[in-house]
Amino acid sequence: MIGAHTVAGNGPFDMMRNALTGAWMHNGNARPDALQHAHAQIYGMAQIQARLLAYVDVIWIMVVLTAMLIPIPFLMNRPKKAGPAPMAH
Repeated sequence: MIGAHTVAGNGPFDMMRNALTGAWMHNGNARPDALQHAHAQIYGMAQIQARLLAYVDVIWIMVVLTAMLIPIPFLMNRPKKAGPAPMAH
């Protein structure tokens, strides 16, 4: 779960949040604003990862459906051969 690791007290999350906060403060923002920007940036990263995972899920669904449809032509009966075509004008 993507959001499970984005809590205070998680070491990598705290390091990323502190680094992003420092970068925003270096750009001239006050600490509360920098912290808010850092959280928004982390939220954006989580959204991107969620979109990517959803895309991968859709691809797997398409793979499974395609794999299920491949045997259908081999299971179908061949059409009966018709006689010669009728003469046209």
